[in-house]
Amino acid sequence: MAHDVFISYSHKDSSVAQAICAKLEEQKIRCWYAPRNIGAGEEWASSIMNALKEARIMVLIFTDYSNASKQVKREVDNAINAGVTIIPFKLTENNPSGAMEYYLATLHWLDALNKPLEKSIDELVSMVQDIMEGRDLPDDDFDVEWKKNARKKGKKKSVWHTVFKVFSAVFLLGLSIVWFGIYLSNPTFNFDVSVIMFCLGLICLIPGIYLLVTFFWKKRPRNSWIYVLVTCILVFIYMIIRCVQIGNARPANMTVIAKSEEISQNMANYSFAVRDEQNNVYYMDVVNGTNGLYKVRLEDFYKGKQGECLINNLDADNLTLGDNGILYYRANFDRDVICAYNLTTKEIKQIKKAPVSHLYGTNDVVVFNLETFSRGIMLLSYDGRYEYALSSNDYTDLNIYKGELYFLNEYQEFSHYENNDYSQVLSNTINSYFIIFDDTVYYVGNNGEGIYRSPLDNIIDQEKLSDAEAYEILVHGDYLYYLNVKDNNALYRVSLIDKSEELIDSSYFTSMNIIGDCLYLCRGVMGYTRLMLD
Repeated sequence: MAHDVFISYSHKDSSVAQAICAKLEEQKIRCWYAPRNIGAGEEWASSIMNALKEARIMVLIFTDYSNASKQVKREVDNAINAGVTIIPFKLTENNPSGAMEYYLATLHWLDALNKPLEKSIDELVSMVQDIMEGRDLPDDDFDVEWKKNARKKGKKKSVWHTVFKVFSAVFLLGLSIVWFGIYLSNPTFNFDVSVIMFCLGLICLIPGIYLLVTFFWKKRPRNSWIYVLVTCILVFIYMIIRCVQIGNARPANMTVIAKSEEISQNMANYSFAVRDEQNNVYYMDVVNGTNGLYKVRLEDFYKGKQGECLINNLDADNLTLGDNGILYYRANFDRDVICAYNLTTKEIKQIKKAPVSHLYGTNDVVVFNLETFSRGIMLLSYDGRYEYALSSNDYTDLNIYKGELYFLNEYQEFSHYENNDYSQVLSNTINSYFIIFDDTVYYVGNNGEGIYRSPLDNIIDQEKLSDAEAYEILVHGDYLYYLNVKDNNALYRVSLIDKSEELIDSSYFTSMNIIGDCLYLCRGVMGYTRLMLD
């Protein structure tokens, strides 16, 4: 028998189905519902499928029972596939869930819960008649509240999802800017730390850009986030491998070896001249009002002759001689630069940009103290191939003697570097400027008052040499030379044998250094004074 309406319901709502069917058939609208219209011996599933194909309208009695019924879900799915118009007849406060929500989200439906059932059935009959006669359904003929709520819920979820996505993108991009900013503006980091900073910036940048792009790119490939995740993992793996490579590139033996005791002593000062094994002297000088780095033979240097200008218009200090070049700390323009001048190729190379308070070089490595982030004692190769943090401890003075590091730590304690951020405190009485010469420590007392000495292997055995307030001290032969602060930085010397003192030169000096058998003293813009030592 041909029919117009297929009634879908849970067997627990059969009374409502019968009432709707009776009302529709009163209006000559033919209905089909199971089990009434399934003939004896007919297969249940095939009967339902055939009935759905012949129907024009499905009336779905929507309750909590039908919402959970697998049979009703299959009927709704087949009705949609067959192009049958579905009218949900809602008899519950709960909204469709799961597959039902997917099927019914765009359909007109009638809320029969808050009205008398008979009146709701009359409205349903009217809706069915309008559909069968091809008339459009007016908006006030049915309640779309649950669909409004569903759309609001989806919209609310979409808004919060978008807000979270935009916030995450901005946060990650901001974090990447911070990492890259630290990487670019803080060259105080050693190489492996720089790699970590750069890679962390990439790991934040990549997903940040992806989230920002997906905000505008709605039809992106499915699972495109997997590519982003894989890329970030690859960057992380690269970071680990690169750090291991940098670590393996460092020499196994990081011991700093001074060329000689003489150079070791010279490095304890802000030296203005150094000498190589061929008796060439490299020094800073001012000629015609212009600073420069000069080279001259030692015998000519003794005679006061001007040497060859290697670097013009340079103001540098902490000159240190290495195997193949001169290391210096640039004092003009940008002070935060450590440079090396190659004596063979005449090339000037910037090997480190960092705020440094002390700088010492031996053979082919540089030892310096950082004053900013990642502060501590650092060791750097002349060619810049590796950099190594000897210690995270800060210090105020440092001396390299016979390949060993001695320094004043952040607590002004005289310490000996052992290994890997470990240092042994040798004395808490040496807490000012010091030098090491001939296995003896010479140092200035607290507040610069007094000059003392102690055997390096027995620091507690302290001997006072002078009551003077010294600015710099150097040892040569049987005498210790110092600049007397209370006497306008005049040059004095004290005997290491009988402790007698004498004034050598009453001029005002700013620094001094021993080269060969001569003591050279700087008088600022007035140039150098040479003193032959006994």
